[in-house]
Amino acid sequence: MRKEIIKNGYVKVAVIFAITFSIFFGLDFAFKTIWFDKHLAETFGTTVQHDWKVIGIRSLAHGNSTLFSSIHLDIADWGHHLMAFGLAAIFMIWLVFYSRSKFMVVSLSIIIAGILGNGVDRIFHGYVRDIFFLPYWDRGTFNFADVILVVGALMTLIAMFREMKLFDGKKRKAK
Repeated sequence: MRKEIIKNGYVKVAVIFAITFSIFFGLDFAFKTIWFDKHLAETFGTTVQHDWKVIGIRSLAHGNSTLFSSIHLDIADWGHHLMAFGLAAIFMIWLVFYSRSKFMVVSLSIIIAGILGNGVDRIFHGYVRDIFFLPYWDRGTFNFADVILVVGALMTLIAMFREMKLFDGKKRKAK
């Protein structure tokens, strides 16, 4: 059984996942811990802490989900947690049993780090800690978990296209 697990690459997938997840989850936690100011969050993101012209920092406690608040679904807090952890579980199962591409493992690990970064905020703080904004195009405040969710989703699409041989027409062998 042990040789079969190693032979099938599960250990390699687990190591890649653990390293990637730890780096991105850790960065999200570090950014929020260093720059989020609970007292300034009570000003609803109107107090700018830093403005470097390209990116700025301000604290905003985001109590609901942007997606669900924009389409007016009444989902209780437990619904957010359940959906976030459910998505993370689906991605983890996909990683372990189906993915053999290192790029896919990294991209899904990044998504899981983003999901759990915001999920942990919701559980331990009751809100998501948003800290970044774009001063030249101020359309909202976001955090590192939001950024890595988008980056991870784009990387996953690229990995899927690569696996489906859409880039060069040749069947790719998963590494």
